[in-house]
Amino acid sequence: MALSQCSDRLSIKNWTFGAIGIVSIALGVQSCQFESDPTSKIDDTRLTQHLQSQNWRAADAETLQLILKRSERAASGWLDRSDVENLDCNTLLQIDRLWEQYSQGRFGFEQQRRIWVSVGGTVGEYTPDIAEKLGDRVGWRTQGKWRDYNDLDFSAQAPAGHLPATTGNGVSGSVWGGVAAIGWRLQDCRRQIPISVLRNEYYADCTRKSDDRRCHLKKVAERWGETPDWGGEGLPKLFAALD
Repeated sequence: MALSQCSDRLSIKNWTFGAIGIVSIALGVQSCQFESDPTSKIDDTRLTQHLQSQNWRAADAETLQLILKRSERAASGWLDRSDVENLDCNTLLQIDRLWEQYSQGRFGFEQQRRIWVSVGGTVGEYTPDIAEKLGDRVGWRTQGKWRDYNDLDFSAQAPAGHLPATTGNGVSGSVWGGVAAIGWRLQDCRRQIPISVLRNEYYADCTRKSDDRRCHLKKVAERWGETPDWGGEGLPKLFAALD
């Protein structure tokens, strides 16, 4: 997504990604206009087919290939820090949506991002001890040791967040920063979505009765990447302004 025009009611926030300071635009109470980049669309036919048939291992492999191809890194077979920081948002969100849809919410980048945070991690900050806690939680580690990729559980009964694993920590070295990095980029991409889309998501989830005006606000906030310094105050203020 390319930012083309924004209202003057946007706020600028500073984010930390490892040792790198990153300036990110946080959504204000008026919508921004984004230009869709037609070249960023990917052919997700094979990924969809694999997920529909629950061929989870093939879907995992295809996920990495799609990301590598979109980043023009297919020849090298891995993404460095710059690649992850500039990973195409449409590609990342599209792949995550498919994983969430066909696994009924068990797998996908967003699921992994939430788990990373739940075990004490901060998106965008990779630390070995948090990676180990994540590995224990999602089943990438057993008895204190990282499992070989071929020994992972490619079934619908795998622990939540177990897949995709080709972009994860410990079991794959294909993506710099693994879940911490992908989770940061996913969260950053969701902040770039026009407010009109965010508002529609809210209204779709809420019956708008007077006694439950904010009925699903927390759920929606989490879905779009809530953090204490943004979603905690930002979304309630946003919806108050939109009402």
